[in-house]
Amino acid sequence: MRLYRVKDFPAELCWPSDYLLRARAAVMHETVMQIGNVDRDRIGLGRRTDLNLFDVEKMQADGVHFDRRPFGGAATYVGPQDVIYSFHVSRVGLGDADTPGGVLFRQFMFAIVGAIKVFGIQARVADSRRPSRNDGICVSLEGGDEIVDSEGRKLAGSVYKDDGAVVSIHGVIMVSDAWRQIYKYLKVESPIAAAASLNELNPAINTDDLIQRLCDDLAGPIDYAPHRRLDWQAMNRLEPNFRCDRWQA
Repeated sequence: MRLYRVKDFPAELCWPSDYLLRARAAVMHETVMQIGNVDRDRIGLGRRTDLNLFDVEKMQADGVHFDRRPFGGAATYVGPQDVIYSFHVSRVGLGDADTPGGVLFRQFMFAIVGAIKVFGIQARVADSRRPSRNDGICVSLEGGDEIVDSEGRKLAGSVYKDDGAVVSIHGVIMVSDAWRQIYKYLKVESPIAAAASLNELNPAINTDDLIQRLCDDLAGPIDYAPHRRLDWQAMNRLEPNFRCDRWQA
């Protein structure tokens, strides 16, 4: 297992780094995780999110970075105080070709809930049988296996992909109220989501403390690699097809 803790990670490298991490998991047959925060406000679009829903000129004028994920989900707004995470699990390394990706996803969600609860917040994983609704904004996406508070308000947005070789899980824990900013850039009317930030529930929560708790909890039962920044040169050599300079926003 390899765990990277990233601090003030350049927003424009979020998805290129995920390509590289997924490639490493596939080639090296290991579990690769990245946990941290970004250096500035960022909007991440889902693979099929209609960019015409957003005022791109206003985002650019305000210095908000935006990019597109390589697979599904809806648009997310992430601020520097929020926690981003990605987990890439090799089925070969795991020795398990049969467990559904959704089950692995739910296991990681329970681990995140455990870390959040340490800070006095009654988080839980929502009922997996809950129906879905998606108006293009991640915090408005209702469905099973979401992390919610005691009132059912969304605390984290996640998405996963299972291609049979690697299960990839991505998401953001809304530590701050930055998620509300996405409505500034929408060209269409959208109801405010039933979501909440961790700071709204506990103003004393510190981003670095939550990141450290997640790293400790997720790495606890496994051989632990020290937190370090990504070795871009080594990872580019590992899988040329996933080089960050080939990635397109």
